[in-house]
Amino acid sequence: MTTDREIKRLAQEVTPHYCYGTPYYLNTQTDRMRAKRQMPACLHIQTADGSMGTSATPYFTADVWTRRVQVGFADAIKFDQDPEKTLDTVEALLGMCRELIAKMNASGLWQPVESFSYQVLYNTQDGNLVWVLMDFNVTEQPRCTEV
Repeated sequence: MTTDREIKRLAQEVTPHYCYGTPYYLNTQTDRMRAKRQMPACLHIQTADGSMGTSATPYFTADVWTRRVQVGFADAIKFDQDPEKTLDTVEALLGMCRELIAKMNASGLWQPVESFSYQVLYNTQDGNLVWVLMDFNVTEQPRCTEV
């Protein structure tokens, strides 16, 4: 299992529009997505760090992977949009974030994500997007690697 692929699968249950890659790649792709009216969209920054631990027992060794995840949802806004309307958009995007976390927890693939930090990015990605970006660690359920 790769965490990034599983998050993509779950995120596409929240919204069909999804993009994964480096921040530069996301920036170029969001222009295309906005032009095609593929918003709101899940934007997932390519995983860059994590950790791996092992626990040995007399019968097997278990690998435990923890990865940093930066993923969120973005929507297009007008450049001069009323701030009250923008707040409604932010609340809707936060709801999508909560839905993704709930799906991740229900999948049983990771230890439950009990909290996450997020930031709201306004007029981001060169395209007047509002992006609620979550940042959290996920720890996969231990996997046996030896007998």
